Amino acid sequence: MSSLATLLHSSGHKITGSDANVNSNTEKLLANGIEVFNGHSRENIKNPHLVVYTAAISSDNEELCEAHAKKLPVIERSVLLGEIMRTYDFPINVAGTHGKTTTTSMLADVFLCAKLNPTVSVGGNFSKIGGNLHIGTKKYFICEACEYVESFLEFYPYTSIILNIDADHLDYFRDIEHIKSAFVKFTGRTNENGAILINGDDENCKAIIPEINRTVYTFGLKKGNTAYADNITYDFTGRPSYDLYFKGELMGNITLGVRGIHNVINSLSAALCALLYGIDMDSIKQGLKEFTGAERRFQHKGEFNGITVYDDYAHHPTELKSTLNNIKNAGYKNTFVIFQPHTYTRTYALLNEFAEVLKEAQNLIVADIYAAREKNTIGISSQNLTDKIPGAKYIPAFKEIEEYIKENAQPGDLVVTVGAGDVFKIGENLLKG
Repeated sequence: MSSLATLLHSSGHKITGSDANVNSNTEKLLANGIEVFNGHSRENIKNPHLVVYTAAISSDNEELCEAHAKKLPVIERSVLLGEIMRTYDFPINVAGTHGKTTTTSMLADVFLCAKLNPTVSVGGNFSKIGGNLHIGTKKYFICEACEYVESFLEFYPYTSIILNIDADHLDYFRDIEHIKSAFVKFTGRTNENGAILINGDDENCKAIIPEINRTVYTFGLKKGNTAYADNITYDFTGRPSYDLYFKGELMGNITLGVRGIHNVINSLSAALCALLYGIDMDSIKQGLKEFTGAERRFQHKGEFNGITVYDDYAHHPTELKSTLNNIKNAGYKNTFVIFQPHTYTRTYALLNEFAEVLKEAQNLIVADIYAAREKNTIGISSQNLTDKIPGAKYIPAFKEIEEYIKENAQPGDLVVTVGAGDVFKIGENLLKG
């Protein structure tokens, strides 16, 4: 929402908005001359030409109700983003259950290194563009395409990347078949002259390829893909290098600035896209090496009393598995993993999967569930999760978790906060002392 507000403001539109709390995004909007109200109120809705809301708010939100009462034009965020997309020559959408923000940022880094000056909208903060938006030319528009409530079906991509398809957002989707059908529909939104770039190793992605009525290119670790990685090695920090092959031809050696085999796959999609747009290998190598991660993607936060603090956005079992592998590869003797489940429905639907993955976490602490857009009508609690994991501790309040870490963590240890909610505040408070 904040990036759309900034983009429209830069085009000369008068923008106002509101958020439930003051945060870095609202402060940046205010600094750019955009009026932002702290908290939602009917009084915030004067007489705008258009009201835009996010899918994260409920239908009984008082501002939304006021807009309807005044019979004002009202659209959801994805509709607006789709209309903006249509004003660019080559909109590139990055979709998939996991890795969208990282891959969008990787791809943006490559395009920027190639001096193509794309407009970029990212779901997190990316240091190279100083936030979640870079306003470039009207030729390329690189952005994420989220499958939640099928909002990406409002988009008009020329090129679509599908990183993976997994069971998530089960408060909306019935099951994995429903999710796969949404991605098939998404491919149909792609320009007939464009292309679909899809993970050729992912079983659910492979399952929908026969249903795609567009040009398809695949990426992955296996040699049958259009773009694949071979001879993968890791340096002493756990960052991978690999030989990049495109249509069977060795293109060169890639070194990544981020850790993990999942990021090898993410980078392959970015490299494949760049090659299809004619970008030179030097720019691809430079962009992928310079990219050191988006904010909250296994992000180093700092140290206190000789203890290192990281933060990660993982909130699905598949993502958690990658994060725990990163922690293991980091080489610390003793680690503390602080996990905050995100939404009641996800925790309930994937409880056993969460428990199975989190059994690998050392010194696991689970905070209360972050409600986000939901109310707890299920009766689920973080206690239900810790009951399934030997040695795990359920500590509801952040303050109590901070005190536990101060009492138990030693110099040389690693503390990682994990989750899509506000769990990062624990690490920030520890760093403040």
